[in-house]
Amino acid sequence: MIFLHIPKTGGTSLKYALLENDNTNVEVFPKEGHAFNLSVVNFDCCFAIRDPWERFCSGYWERATMRERREISKTNDFKSFGYSELIPAEENLLKAYPTPNELCKFIRASGQVPGILNELTSSICNWLHTLEEYKKYEHRVKLVFDIKDLTEIAKTKFNIELYKDPFRTRSRELFKKEQSYDVEPDVLNWFKNVYRKNDYDLIDYIKQRDYYV
Repeated sequence: MIFLHIPKTGGTSLKYALLENDNTNVEVFPKEGHAFNLSVVNFDCCFAIRDPWERFCSGYWERATMRERREISKTNDFKSFGYSELIPAEENLLKAYPTPNELCKFIRASGQVPGILNELTSSICNWLHTLEEYKKYEHRVKLVFDIKDLTEIAKTKFNIELYKDPFRTRSRELFKKEQSYDVEPDVLNWFKNVYRKNDYDLIDYIKQRDYYV
């Protein structure tokens, strides 16, 4: 089984766990990065879904804490996934818009987000396609679950135990910086009904399918 790695849906936590688990039931794809989408996966696959606003916020805070993550990764003996250096345009945005809510207001006005920040906060349709296109490749999908159930799914479906320490679970507990997921009602309304409408439509469809657990 291939776990299609959509950014901010648990793929890195699975990578860490698989390093020390003798398991052939699942493999994270791709091994590095998030370069491939469902159309190129020619075998049985699974993936995790996540509330789009939570995923957007998680992507924002990963970049906003990138340097802290790099420092923490130096103290462990595992390969560090990600943590590419901020490009100037990213750094300027993170300084000017210090919360996901504020960044979203900027996007609503200009629509431009650069660098890895764009990749981590972008639509899941980049990996799964919009709903009608997704249906063309749906026969490859054997399992979908919510990221909140990742630990249980890893144990019951993949026969592996996830790490409990905050570094390998990518926990916000690692950082002193407050990581707000708060959002103003009008911003959330625009996010759900315009900016990420395709994500919500796709997720609503997936949750009705037999392969969703």
